[in-house]
Amino acid sequence: MDSEVLRYLREDEKMTDKIALRVLGKLERHPDILEEFGQWIGSKEFPRGAAISIEGYTAERLVKSTYLRPVGAYNYLIYLREKPKEALEDLKRGLPRK
Repeated sequence: MDSEVLRYLREDEKMTDKIALRVLGKLERHPDILEEFGQWIGSKEFPRGAAISIEGYTAERLVKSTYLRPVGAYNYLIYLREKPKEALEDLKRGLPRK
C-alpha cells in the first residue's frame, strides 16, 4: 500500500519526493488512518459506517466542512488524535493557514 500512497502523493498531489515521504511517514505512525486513506485512493470514496472518527470528525466531514482535500483531511485526523485540544481550536478558528 505504501507504494500506491507514494504514487498518489507524487502524481496526483504533485508533492516532491521529500514531502511525499514525510507525509507517508506521518501516516505510517497511524496504520488505521493510512489504511483508510489507501482505500480512499483506490475508490475515491469515503467509507460508509465504519469510517475512522476522531473527536467527532471523519475525513469526509473535514473535506465537506473545510477547504481540506482528502490527503489534508487524513493528516488532520492525525493532528486531532495527537493534539486534540489544538486541532479542535484550529477548527473553531476556521483552520488558519500557516
